[in-house]
Amino acid sequence: MKFKFIFFLIIVISGCSYEPIYSNKEYKFGFKNINFNGEREINELIERNLKKKSTGNKVFDLEFSTEKNREIISSNAKGDPTIFKLNISLNYIVFKNDKEIINDEIKKQVTYNNIDDKFELNKYEESIINKISESLSDEMLISIISKS
Repeated sequence: MKFKFIFFLIIVISGCSYEPIYSNKEYKFGFKNINFNGEREINELIERNLKKKSTGNKVFDLEFSTEKNREIISSNAKGDPTIFKLNISLNYIVFKNDKEIINDEIKKQVTYNNIDDKFELNKYEESIINKISESLSDEMLISIISKS
C-alpha cells in the first residue's frame, strides 16, 4: 500500500512543472546606462547578473554603489580570529527618462568561521561574495518590478 502511494506521489510531482518564482527569470526591462562605484569585484558581479537577467523594451538608467566590511566577531585565547562577519551594502538609484523613480538600500551580512588554510579561506570568502552579489542583484530587480 505504501509503495503504491509513494509511486503515485512521484508520478504526480514529476508531472508538475515546479519552478521557483524568482530564480533564472528574465525580466521584461533593460538598462541603458549602468554606473557604479565602490567595491569593483562586487559591482562587476552585480552588473553581469543584471545584464544577463534583464531584457525588454522598457529601459532604465541605474546608478549604484557598494561597500564591503569584514570584521572579527570572536577570537581565541591567542588573539587569532575564529569568527568573521562580512557586511555588504548596496545603495542604488533607478532613473526613467532622467527622473528618479527608486532610491533604495539593501544590506546583507554573513557570519562564518575562520579556516586555518588562508587559500581556502579566500576561496570561501569569494564564494560568499558571489552568492551575496547575485542575491543583491536579484533583490534589486524584484524591487524595480514592484516599484516601477
